[in-house]
Amino acid sequence: MRLAPSLLALLAFAFLGGCQSAPSTNALRTELAALADALPGDVGIYFRHLESGEEIAIEADTVFPTASMIKVPILCGLFQKIEAGELAYGNKLTYTKDRLSAGQDLLGSFQADERV
Repeated sequence: MRLAPSLLALLAFAFLGGCQSAPSTNALRTELAALADALPGDVGIYFRHLESGEEIAIEADTVFPTASMIKVPILCGLFQKIEAGELAYGNKLTYTKDRLSAGQDLLGSFQADERV
């Protein structure tokens, strides 16, 4: 299961990013390592508290496939465009031949001029 490790990293990032002061690095490292070990997948975590410079690195240099992770910044960009009035939430998009890409993923299953 690949979603759980990605979700763990996002939740840790959201939690840690909102901390007003430096968290207890050792306690946090221990807790994150225990959570990562309990998951049935590969987990990599990197955190650096900007004010204190303290870091937590658990398999931080390991290369992971990013197929699911890329959806987060894309979603953020879409919400920014919706907020700016450039897109509406219910807009339907049309896939044209020049955007199609063969493959096993969702986009590879679309037909030319299909609306989503």
